Amino acid sequence: MTKIISHRGAFKYAPQNTIPAFLKAFESGANGIEFDVQMTKDSELVICHDYTINETSNGKGKIKDFTLDELKNFDFGIKHSPEFKNTRIPTLKEVLEIASKFEIINIEIKSQAERNEEIVRKVIDCVKANDFTGDVVYSSFDFEVLKTIQKLDDTLKIGALFTTADFSRENKAMKNIEKVKANSFQAIHPNARFLRRQYVEECHKNNIMVNCWGANSVKKIGKMLDAGCDLIITDEVERVIQITQS
Repeated sequence: MTKIISHRGAFKYAPQNTIPAFLKAFESGANGIEFDVQMTKDSELVICHDYTINETSNGKGKIKDFTLDELKNFDFGIKHSPEFKNTRIPTLKEVLEIASKFEIINIEIKSQAERNEEIVRKVIDCVKANDFTGDVVYSSFDFEVLKTIQKLDDTLKIGALFTTADFSRENKAMKNIEKVKANSFQAIHPNARFLRRQYVEECHKNNIMVNCWGANSVKKIGKMLDAGCDLIITDEVERVIQITQS
């Protein structure tokens, strides 16, 4: 049965990638949450999609240039609405402390260039220390990050993220599926726009999970459900639930 994953938490209702957004995702009925992990100047793990805090906080600058204490001084809620004034950027540890509410979490590790191995090691150690009992999928657009995860612990579930363009033509899509197979990754994360049932069937024949992202419209959600995707990573959790129950 297809699982519903709330993309960056329920960020229509609360500031994206924050504790309030993740709690709202649970209230909305999501099976799990997807979020992005980055590393600060002092090697702490924080949750934020963009490499800068410009769009999501009252500050400006790159996450890698701030310490955790400095980042905690910025307001990550006020730009969403006054209701969330003084919402702070969460650490991975803080998110994992509420993750027991969910069946599954998808941790996207953002590429850190020369610090890739450091962030991967810290993320894995943090998750293990928390003893989360649900499923964990580690994903990234950066294959070097994925290979590092595999090198450090080949029992972990690894998902390769792909852009919309990566599946825009059949030959490209099949080439990328072969790339996932060749690396023995357990999951593939394509955009919903060009995903076809035949791609899902090819992946399932090889025991590869298909976790699509970008399925928000009724048409795309229906298409992904019909194709048999394992996870739908969406901004519209309630809409997916309505479609699955109709």
